[in-house]
Amino acid sequence: MTILLAASDRDLLRSYEALLTLDGHEVRTAFDGAQVASLMGGGPYDAAILESALPRVGHEQLIQLLRRENVPVIVMLDRRVSARHLLSGSLPEAYLPLPFLPNDLRALLDSVTEKRRTGQPFSAGDAAVDVARFRFEGTDTRLTAGEIDLLAALNRGEPVQGRRARVMIHALNEKLRRLGRATRIEYQPRKGYKLVSSHE
Repeated sequence: MTILLAASDRDLLRSYEALLTLDGHEVRTAFDGAQVASLMGGGPYDAAILESALPRVGHEQLIQLLRRENVPVIVMLDRRVSARHLLSGSLPEAYLPLPFLPNDLRALLDSVTEKRRTGQPFSAGDAAVDVARFRFEGTDTRLTAGEIDLLAALNRGEPVQGRRARVMIHALNEKLRRLGRATRIEYQPRKGYKLVSSHE
């Protein structure tokens, strides 16, 4: 794959570049948002990995530019992912909180690019998930790879737990509410989180 990688810390940038290059990817690097924008004409890129605090041009604006080029984006965060992040108007395909292990980056990159290439739509109650386009089908409401995985697990009746899941569930319920869907995610004693309908 050809990957656009941007981080303001040059040592970290070189470390990530070395990791991805060893994995066989072609990597083009940038130290700030303006360099990312200038490199975009040198694509096509299979994915972009951006630090959230890039100087000169913010990652939200870069996400919009990369989306026009159909490039999936992973944003590296220096804090935990919050519901505010997941409800952002400029939602990337995935967030990766720092610090992370090399295999965390590899797994997320594989997840995002695989969904983009071969993701099949599925229904979560009365909301259809367009996996390849990272959104609820027929809407502009975007989803991250993690939210898609959580909805798919709930759809299969698999247990979902943990703080990270609770943050995503809060954001997903708000997205479903804004779309006027009857489906929501609810905690049921001894059963865990389930997809339910507000009509039930």
